Amino acid sequence: QALESAGTAIVLLDLEGVVSYANPRMHSLAGQHPQALVRKGAHLDFAALCARAPDLKKLVSGQQHAEVEVRFERSVFGVASNPVNNLAGRHAGYVLEWTDLSEQRHAEDAIKTLLTAANAGQLDDRIEARGFSGFTGWIAESMNGLLDTVSVPIKETNKVMQAVAAGDLTRDIAGQYQGEFAR
Repeated sequence: QALESAGTAIVLLDLEGVVSYANPRMHSLAGQHPQALVRKGAHLDFAALCARAPDLKKLVSGQQHAEVEVRFERSVFGVASNPVNNLAGRHAGYVLEWTDLSEQRHAEDAIKTLLTAANAGQLDDRIEARGFSGFTGWIAESMNGLLDTVSVPIKETNKVMQAVAAGDLTRDIAGQYQGEFAR
């Protein structure tokens, strides 16, 4: 009953790596990532997942807690494993907790790409913020806003400097700016 209502996606594996149970949250996660989380009947096909992401094997190789991060194309998951003992106290399998990290990792990748471009002087690139929600959406929008704050006065200054170089001393920097840009 407790696993049915858990807020985490949970899978129970026996010692052979066969899925004996997946809670509703895990079924929902598998439905959101059908290409990544391969099923065999009603449950995940853990052997097929291990073939595509060998790090998953680390989760079932001992009797201690283990964690890995795995990527299947655009789907990224954090997976934590804990050993499970039977009533006699013998090792009987594992409980795996799956966390969907896809949006977070995609946001990190987009931010890295944006900052790399900005550091190379390419200030027109932006993150597609609509693809993110919550904090990652706020970060994406804020990064875009920061680039707007920096690039607009630079572009305006460049226009004035080009006019000065052409002998036109009548051009002014247009716009309302704040902070260092208002000086």
